[in-house]
Amino acid sequence: MVTSGVKGASLLASKAKSFTLVLACSGLATLAIQSPASSAVTIETRGPNTVFGNGQIVSSYSFAAGGIGLTFLNPLAGASDTLSRTVPVGTPTLPGGGTCLGGSREVNLSHVCGNLPENSTAPQIDFIQIVFDQDVFLKSMAITARAQTFDQTVENSVSSLWQSESGSTATFNYAVNTLEDSVVHDTFRTKNYNSNFSSFVALAGKPVSISSTFTNNIDYWITSIQVQRVPGPLPVLGVASAFAWSRRLRRKTQPTTR
Repeated sequence: MVTSGVKGASLLASKAKSFTLVLACSGLATLAIQSPASSAVTIETRGPNTVFGNGQIVSSYSFAAGGIGLTFLNPLAGASDTLSRTVPVGTPTLPGGGTCLGGSREVNLSHVCGNLPENSTAPQIDFIQIVFDQDVFLKSMAITARAQTFDQTVENSVSSLWQSESGSTATFNYAVNTLEDSVVHDTFRTKNYNSNFSSFVALAGKPVSISSTFTNNIDYWITSIQVQRVPGPLPVLGVASAFAWSRRLRRKTQPTTR
C-alpha cells in the first residue's frame, strides 16, 4: 500500500510538472505571435528649401528615417493662399528650419508659410495632412512658433488639432509674445516647444489631418517628430515552430507505463 501510494504521488507530480511545462511552452507560443516592441525613431522634418503648394493641384514633401517614411500633403494647394514650406537649418528667419503646419496674418506685411500672396486676409494655410508608410505610435515632436514684430500684435497664438483615421485625436496650443520671446533676424520672434502625444496611432497610408485656428499673426513649424512602430504579428512559421516545440517537450514529460 505504501509503495502504491508513492507511485501515485510520483505520477501526480509528473503530471503536474508536465502541465506546468505545457503552460510555459504555450505561453511562449502566445508571446511568439507578437514581435518585440521597437525603439523610437526620430524623423527630421527640415530642408532643403521647398515650397509645396504654389498653384499645384496635389502637392507633397517626404522625409524618412529608420526605415519609416513620412509625407506631408497640402490638400488645399490649388488655392493661391494655401502655401506650405519646408526650410533647412540656418534659414535666417527660422534658424532651426522645419516644415510649416500652418500660418495666418492679421496685418499683411509679409508672407507666413509660403511666399505669396502678401495681400490676403485669410490664413495662408490652416489645414495640412501627414501620412506614414506603416502603422506607428506618435510619441513627441519639436515645434517652433513664430510671429513677426512688424504686425504690432503682442500676443499671438494657434490651436492645433490632430485627427487620425484610427480615431486618435490630440490638441496642442502654441503662443509667441513679440515683446518677450527670442528675437530672430530683427523681424521675427520665436518660441520652441516639445509636445508629447498620448496613445496616438497613425495608420499606414491613412492621413493624419492637422487643423489650425489662429489669433493674430503666427506660423508654426515642426522640426522633428518621434514615432514608434506598432508591434505586428510574426510569420506563421514562427508560431508553428513554437507550437511544435511545446508538443515535443510535452511528450518528453509524459510518464511511461509498464
